[in-house]
Amino acid sequence: SHAPGMLLVTMHGTPAAHPRHPLLRDRQTELGEQEDMVAGRLRWALLWLVSACHAESVRSGQLAPPPPNATANLSPMPQVVQHDPSVAPFLLDYNAYITVDTSNSSHLFAANDLQAQVFNSTGLRLPVVPLKAAFSPGYYIAIGTLDDPAIATLVKNRKLPPPPLDANDRALFDGEGYRLDVRGQDSNGLPMGTVIVGASSAGAFYGCQTFAQLVNNTAASHPSTGPGATFNLDQVTIIDWPSFRVRGMHVHELNPEMTDPGMMFFRQVDRMASHKMNFFSAM
Repeated sequence: SHAPGMLLVTMHGTPAAHPRHPLLRDRQTELGEQEDMVAGRLRWALLWLVSACHAESVRSGQLAPPPPNATANLSPMPQVVQHDPSVAPFLLDYNAYITVDTSNSSHLFAANDLQAQVFNSTGLRLPVVPLKAAFSPGYYIAIGTLDDPAIATLVKNRKLPPPPLDANDRALFDGEGYRLDVRGQDSNGLPMGTVIVGASSAGAFYGCQTFAQLVNNTAASHPSTGPGATFNLDQVTIIDWPSFRVRGMHVHELNPEMTDPGMMFFRQVDRMASHKMNFFSAM
Protein backbone atom coordinates (compact mmCIF):
# COMPACT_ATOMS: atom_id res chain seq x y z
CA SER A 1 0.00 0.00 0.00
CA HIS A 2 1.26 3.51 -0.84
CA ALA A 3 -0.11 4.94 2.40
CA PRO A 4 -2.61 3.88 5.06
CA GLY A 5 -6.14 4.08 3.72
CA MET A 6 -5.11 5.64 0.40
CA LEU A 7 -4.32 2.80 -1.99
CA LEU A 8 -5.61 -0.75 -1.77
CA VAL A 9 -3.30 -3.36 -3.30
CA THR A 10 -4.46 -6.95 -3.78
CA MET A 11 -2.52 -9.92 -5.08
CA HIS A 12 -4.12 -13.10 -6.43
CA GLY A 13 -2.12 -16.27 -6.24
CA THR A 14 -4.47 -18.74 -8.00
CA PRO A 15 -4.90 -17.73 -11.66
CA ALA A 16 -6.82 -20.94 -12.44
CA ALA A 17 -9.73 -19.65 -10.37
CA HIS A 18 -10.10 -16.64 -12.64
CA PRO A 19 -13.09 -16.91 -15.04
CA ARG A 20 -10.91 -15.74 -17.96
CA HIS A 21 -8.25 -18.42 -17.36
CA PRO A 22 -7.58 -20.55 -20.52
CA LEU A 23 -8.42 -23.79 -18.67
CA LEU A 24 -11.94 -22.54 -18.04
CA ARG A 25 -12.75 -21.26 -21.52
CA ASP A 26 -15.99 -22.25 -23.21
CA ARG A 27 -17.95 -21.16 -26.22
CA GLN A 28 -19.98 -18.63 -24.27
CA THR A 29 -16.79 -17.07 -22.96
CA GLU A 30 -15.36 -16.80 -26.47
CA LEU A 31 -18.52 -15.13 -27.74
CA GLY A 32 -18.45 -12.73 -24.80
CA GLU A 33 -14.84 -11.82 -25.52
CA GLN A 34 -15.67 -11.16 -29.17
CA GLU A 35 -18.50 -8.88 -28.10
CA ASP A 36 -16.15 -7.11 -25.69
CA MET A 37 -13.64 -6.58 -28.52
CA VAL A 38 -16.26 -5.08 -30.83
CA ALA A 39 -17.60 -2.86 -28.06
CA GLY A 40 -14.07 -1.74 -27.23
CA ARG A 41 -13.37 -0.79 -30.84
CA LEU A 42 -16.60 1.18 -30.98
CA ARG A 43 -15.68 3.04 -27.79
CA TRP A 44 -12.27 3.95 -29.17
CA ALA A 45 -13.82 5.08 -32.47
CA LEU A 46 -16.30 7.29 -30.59
CA LEU A 47 -13.51 8.72 -28.43
CA TRP A 48 -11.44 9.51 -31.54
CA LEU A 49 -14.45 11.19 -33.19
CA VAL A 50 -15.15 13.37 -30.15
CA SER A 51 -11.45 14.33 -29.89
CA ALA A 52 -11.29 15.19 -33.58
CA CYS A 53 -14.43 17.35 -33.35
CA HIS A 54 -13.02 19.16 -30.32
CA ALA A 55 -9.70 19.80 -32.06
CA GLU A 56 -11.49 21.15 -35.13
CA SER A 57 -13.59 23.44 -32.91
CA VAL A 58 -10.42 24.83 -31.35
CA ARG A 59 -8.84 25.40 -34.77
CA SER A 60 -11.94 27.15 -36.08
CA GLY A 61 -12.15 29.44 -33.08
CA GLN A 62 -15.39 28.01 -31.67
CA LEU A 63 -13.59 26.90 -28.50
CA ALA A 64 -10.65 28.62 -26.87
CA PRO A 65 -7.64 26.40 -26.13
CA PRO A 66 -6.68 26.02 -22.46
CA PRO A 67 -4.52 28.82 -21.05
CA PRO A 68 -0.76 28.17 -20.89
CA ASN A 69 -0.51 27.96 -17.09
CA ALA A 70 0.36 25.39 -14.46
CA THR A 71 -3.29 24.46 -13.90
CA ALA A 72 -3.83 23.41 -17.53
CA ASN A 73 -1.92 20.12 -17.19
CA LEU A 74 -3.26 18.73 -13.93
CA SER A 75 -4.08 15.02 -13.94
CA PRO A 76 -6.85 14.26 -13.38
CA MET A 77 -8.33 17.71 -13.94
CA PRO A 78 -9.90 18.93 -10.66
CA GLN A 79 -13.65 19.45 -10.41
CA VAL A 80 -13.39 23.20 -9.69
CA VAL A 81 -10.43 25.47 -10.55
CA GLN A 82 -10.49 29.20 -9.84
CA HIS A 83 -7.31 30.60 -11.39
CA ASP A 84 -6.32 34.27 -11.11
CA PRO A 85 -2.91 35.10 -12.63
CA SER A 86 -3.53 38.86 -12.34
CA VAL A 87 -2.66 39.04 -8.62
CA ALA A 88 0.68 38.61 -6.89
CA PRO A 89 1.94 35.00 -7.09
CA PHE A 90 2.95 32.74 -4.23
CA LEU A 91 6.75 32.76 -4.06
CA LEU A 92 8.25 29.31 -3.61
CA ASP A 93 11.90 29.68 -2.62
CA TYR A 94 14.33 28.65 0.14
CA ASN A 95 12.22 30.50 2.74
CA ALA A 96 9.20 28.24 2.19
CA TYR A 97 8.38 25.39 4.55
CA ILE A 98 5.77 22.66 4.99
CA THR A 99 3.84 22.65 8.24
CA VAL A 100 1.76 19.70 9.42
CA ASP A 101 0.55 17.94 12.56
CA THR A 102 3.60 15.70 12.97
CA SER A 103 1.75 13.48 15.45
CA ASN A 104 -0.62 12.40 12.66
CA SER A 105 1.21 9.69 10.72
CA SER A 106 -1.00 10.01 7.60
CA HIS A 107 -0.54 13.78 7.39
CA LEU A 108 3.18 13.47 8.06
CA PHE A 109 3.45 10.88 5.28
CA ALA A 110 1.73 13.27 2.87
CA ALA A 111 4.05 16.11 3.92
CA ASN A 112 7.21 14.03 3.47
CA ASP A 113 6.00 12.80 0.09
CA LEU A 114 5.33 16.40 -0.99
CA GLN A 115 8.76 17.47 0.26
CA ALA A 116 10.41 14.80 -1.92
CA GLN A 117 8.39 15.74 -5.01
CA VAL A 118 9.10 19.48 -4.62
CA PHE A 119 12.81 18.72 -4.28
CA ASN A 120 12.78 16.53 -7.41
CA SER A 121 11.06 19.31 -9.39
CA THR A 122 12.85 22.40 -8.07
CA GLY A 123 15.95 21.45 -6.11
CA LEU A 124 14.43 23.16 -3.05
CA ARG A 125 14.43 21.01 0.08
CA LEU A 126 11.59 22.45 2.13
CA PRO A 127 11.70 21.66 5.86
CA VAL A 128 8.72 19.91 7.44
CA VAL A 129 7.84 21.52 10.77
CA PRO A 130 5.06 21.00 13.34
CA LEU A 131 1.76 22.73 12.69
CA LYS A 132 1.23 25.79 14.90
CA ALA A 133 -1.44 28.45 15.26
CA ALA A 134 0.90 31.16 13.88
CA PHE A 135 2.39 31.13 10.39
CA SER A 136 5.20 33.09 8.79
CA PRO A 137 3.38 35.21 6.19
CA GLY A 138 3.94 34.19 2.62
CA TYR A 139 6.12 31.15 3.15
CA TYR A 140 4.09 28.32 4.66
CA ILE A 141 2.44 25.33 3.01
CA ALA A 142 -0.04 24.07 5.61
CA ILE A 143 -1.45 20.53 5.34
CA GLY A 144 -4.25 18.98 7.36
CA THR A 145 -7.98 18.57 7.91
CA LEU A 146 -10.60 20.68 9.64
CA ASP A 147 -9.92 18.66 12.80
CA ASP A 148 -6.78 20.79 13.18
CA PRO A 149 -7.75 24.13 14.81
CA ALA A 150 -5.00 25.99 12.94
CA ILE A 151 -6.20 24.62 9.58
CA ALA A 152 -9.82 25.41 10.46
CA THR A 153 -8.82 29.01 11.20
CA LEU A 154 -7.03 29.34 7.87
CA VAL A 155 -10.07 28.04 5.98
CA LYS A 156 -12.39 30.40 7.86
CA ASN A 157 -10.21 33.46 7.23
CA ARG A 158 -9.81 32.69 3.54
CA LYS A 159 -13.54 32.17 2.93
CA LEU A 160 -12.98 29.21 0.64
CA PRO A 161 -15.87 27.95 -1.52
CA PRO A 162 -17.98 25.29 0.23
CA PRO A 163 -17.98 21.57 -0.59
CA PRO A 164 -20.35 20.33 -3.34
CA LEU A 165 -24.08 20.46 -2.60
CA ASP A 166 -25.10 17.38 -4.58
CA ALA A 167 -25.58 14.46 -2.17
CA ASN A 168 -23.57 11.96 -4.25
CA ASP A 169 -20.73 14.41 -4.87
CA ARG A 170 -20.72 15.40 -1.20
CA ALA A 171 -20.36 11.76 -0.14
CA LEU A 172 -17.38 11.38 -2.50
CA PHE A 173 -15.93 14.68 -1.27
CA ASP A 174 -16.24 13.67 2.38
CA GLY A 175 -14.36 10.45 1.66
CA GLU A 176 -11.44 11.71 -0.45
CA GLY A 177 -12.01 15.35 -1.38
CA TYR A 178 -9.82 18.35 -0.66
CA ARG A 179 -9.53 22.10 -1.04
CA LEU A 180 -6.26 23.71 -2.14
CA ASP A 181 -5.70 27.45 -1.88
CA VAL A 182 -2.51 29.07 -3.22
CA ARG A 183 -2.28 32.80 -2.52
CA GLY A 184 0.52 35.33 -2.78
CA GLN A 185 -1.22 38.28 -1.13
CA ASP A 186 -4.46 39.10 0.62
CA SER A 187 -6.76 42.01 -0.26
CA ASN A 188 -4.57 44.35 1.79
CA GLY A 189 -1.38 43.41 -0.05
CA LEU A 190 0.00 41.32 2.82
CA PRO A 191 1.82 38.08 1.88
CA MET A 192 -0.04 34.82 2.32
CA GLY A 193 0.78 31.12 2.13
CA THR A 194 -0.75 27.91 0.81
CA VAL A 195 -3.25 25.70 2.59
CA ILE A 196 -4.16 22.12 1.65
CA VAL A 197 -7.19 20.98 3.62
CA GLY A 198 -8.59 17.51 3.10
CA ALA A 199 -12.04 16.28 4.03
CA SER A 200 -10.08 13.24 5.27
CA SER A 201 -6.46 12.15 5.53
CA ALA A 202 -6.72 10.64 2.04
CA GLY A 203 -8.09 13.96 0.74
CA ALA A 204 -5.16 15.84 2.25
CA PHE A 205 -2.78 13.43 0.52
CA TYR A 206 -4.49 13.95 -2.84
CA GLY A 207 -4.37 17.72 -2.34
CA CYS A 208 -0.62 17.43 -1.88
CA GLN A 209 -0.41 15.53 -5.18
CA THR A 210 -2.19 18.37 -6.98
CA PHE A 211 0.10 20.97 -5.40
CA ALA A 212 3.13 18.88 -6.42
CA GLN A 213 1.81 18.89 -10.00
CA LEU A 214 1.42 22.69 -9.89
CA VAL A 215 5.02 23.00 -8.72
CA ASN A 216 6.29 20.55 -11.34
CA ASN A 217 4.40 22.31 -14.16
CA THR A 218 5.80 25.68 -13.05
CA ALA A 219 9.36 24.37 -12.70
CA ALA A 220 9.24 22.75 -16.15
CA SER A 221 9.37 26.19 -17.81
CA HIS A 222 11.78 27.73 -15.29
CA PRO A 223 15.28 28.60 -16.47
CA SER A 224 17.02 27.15 -13.43
CA THR A 225 16.51 25.01 -10.33
CA GLY A 226 18.32 24.66 -7.06
CA PRO A 227 18.49 26.23 -3.58
CA GLY A 228 18.73 29.77 -4.98
CA ALA A 229 15.82 29.53 -7.41
CA THR A 230 12.42 31.22 -6.94
CA PHE A 231 9.25 29.85 -8.48
CA ASN A 232 6.14 31.98 -8.93
CA LEU A 233 2.93 30.00 -8.41
CA ASP A 234 -0.21 31.75 -9.67
CA GLN A 235 -3.04 32.30 -7.22
CA VAL A 236 -5.45 29.41 -7.56
CA THR A 237 -8.24 27.83 -5.54
CA ILE A 238 -9.07 24.20 -6.27
CA ILE A 239 -11.91 22.08 -4.94
CA ASP A 240 -11.75 18.46 -5.96
CA TRP A 241 -13.34 15.10 -5.28
CA PRO A 242 -13.36 11.81 -7.19
CA SER A 243 -16.02 10.90 -9.70
CA PHE A 244 -15.69 7.21 -8.77
CA ARG A 245 -15.00 5.52 -5.45
CA VAL A 246 -12.69 2.90 -6.96
CA ARG A 247 -10.01 4.11 -9.38
CA GLY A 248 -7.20 1.84 -10.39
CA MET A 249 -5.96 -1.00 -12.54
CA HIS A 250 -5.55 -4.76 -12.62
CA VAL A 251 -2.50 -6.53 -14.04
CA HIS A 252 -3.65 -9.91 -15.33
CA GLU A 253 -0.32 -11.46 -16.30
CA LEU A 254 3.28 -10.73 -15.39
CA ASN A 255 6.20 -10.98 -17.80
CA PRO A 256 8.01 -14.21 -16.81
CA GLU A 257 11.33 -12.55 -17.75
CA MET A 258 10.79 -9.70 -15.30
CA THR A 259 13.71 -9.77 -12.85
CA ASP A 260 12.20 -7.65 -10.07
CA PRO A 261 8.38 -7.58 -10.21
CA GLY A 262 8.20 -6.24 -6.65
CA MET A 263 10.04 -3.06 -7.58
CA MET A 264 7.83 -2.68 -10.65
CA PHE A 265 4.80 -2.83 -8.38
CA PHE A 266 6.23 -0.13 -6.10
CA ARG A 267 6.94 2.19 -9.03
CA GLN A 268 3.50 1.55 -10.48
CA VAL A 269 1.81 2.28 -7.14
CA ASP A 270 3.75 5.55 -6.84
CA ARG A 271 2.66 6.66 -10.30
CA MET A 272 -0.94 5.71 -9.62
CA ALA A 273 -1.01 7.53 -6.29
CA SER A 274 0.26 10.71 -7.94
CA HIS A 275 -2.79 10.55 -10.24
CA LYS A 276 -5.12 9.87 -7.29
CA MET A 277 -5.87 6.23 -8.06
CA ASN A 278 -6.71 4.10 -5.05
CA PHE A 279 -6.76 0.45 -6.20
CA PHE A 280 -4.12 -1.86 -7.68
CA SER A 281 -4.56 -5.58 -8.24
CA ALA A 282 -2.22 -8.12 -9.81
CA MET A 283 -2.14 -11.87 -10.33
